[in-house]
Amino acid sequence: MKALFTLMALTLTAQVFAAPSVNSSWSELIANRSLDIKFPVATMNHGPVTGVDFLCIDGDILRTKKMIEKCTKYRTTAGRNSEVKCVETTREFGIVEREQRTTRCVEYSRNRDNMECVKYEDYTYVQPTSFKVDVYKYTTPKRENSNKIFSKRFDIAHCE
Repeated sequence: MKALFTLMALTLTAQVFAAPSVNSSWSELIANRSLDIKFPVATMNHGPVTGVDFLCIDGDILRTKKMIEKCTKYRTTAGRNSEVKCVETTREFGIVEREQRTTRCVEYSRNRDNMECVKYEDYTYVQPTSFKVDVYKYTTPKRENSNKIFSKRFDIAHCE
């Protein structure tokens, strides 16, 4: 009986302190402060980007899982060091279109020290919902350096 209890205790301890792996759940990996997870980003309709782990599928669009604060009115300060300030905000879901018509450069020309686009094309961009995400483990206490330990598939889930 004592041997069985010891075996169970060792098994539970091994599960609690198991090294992160491709078989770990995303919630376990995200909660692990010793990991640096390189989630891709998506651009929302109003400009800012967000990690794909903060998005969910809502019909034909992707939206943020939680409402975000969006600036609706700006004011420019006068003077030598003028700046643009947000003076009114609203709370709403951030939206990422699943399909977008856009333009991209298809031909460049060297212009002195710069590359200049000389030919553009219109195309339809389809926002992916499945990604190969690299997971790194920090190697220093200050989180300055990390080593890649594995890659894992991440799928954007449907909104609740």
